[in-house]
Amino acid sequence: MAIQTNVQHCLVVHTIKGHSSAQEILSYLQDNSPKWGCRPSIWDITDLSHADISTTDIRLLASNILANPPRQEEYKTAIIAESNLSFGMARMLQSYLGDRYDDRLKVYRSLDSAFQWLCVDDSTQDAENTPSP
Repeated sequence: MAIQTNVQHCLVVHTIKGHSSAQEILSYLQDNSPKWGCRPSIWDITDLSHADISTTDIRLLASNILANPPRQEEYKTAIIAESNLSFGMARMLQSYLGDRYDDRLKVYRSLDSAFQWLCVDDSTQDAENTPSP
């Protein structure tokens, strides 16, 4: 597993590369999340190999997030997923989290879109995050 975390002044950027299981990601979160505080975060899963992640694992991640919610309601997380598979898996996580996370977790295909949502305080949604008619 290769998760790199870059903590900046007002943002935490996590990048996952290669093979990682849901359990490895959960362990990383549990071991390190207190260090990050309540800063907005980006999880870049563009280079994650999905061979080790199943729908059961996505449910496990969602259950853990729901059992250990962020300390602040305004805490926001963006997931960057460029491929259709990555994007679909991230949206599955978003779906399992339900309405409680509608305004706090978004899935994007680009870093620029995710950064804009995290750093711009308005309620407009990105076109790539809005379903097509």
